[in-house]
Amino acid sequence: MLAPITAMLLMAFSQIPPANTPILSYYDQLKVKCEKAVNPSCCRASVNAMRKENMKERNKDYECSPGTAPASLICPSSLNWCSPKQFKDNQMRKYKESH
Repeated sequence: MLAPITAMLLMAFSQIPPANTPILSYYDQLKVKCEKAVNPSCCRASVNAMRKENMKERNKDYECSPGTAPASLICPSSLNWCSPKQFKDNQMRKYKESH
């Protein structure tokens, strides 16, 4: 009777990361994904732009909600997101000017 309960507890605790394992934020996870991109610096810059606007990556088939527009940086490997319309052009310009 005790064996099934012990097994369930061991399985539950085995899925908890060790205390010294860093938990990556959503944006840090995207930056890890960027390391495999053709242009990692462009990808990371797009993640920074998303973070600044507090937005999430968008699936290319996903429609943006009213008041937002599809956004990405004008460089290879940029991720896509929905951006408040007033920010869209500024983000594209900033990347071009800084690289």
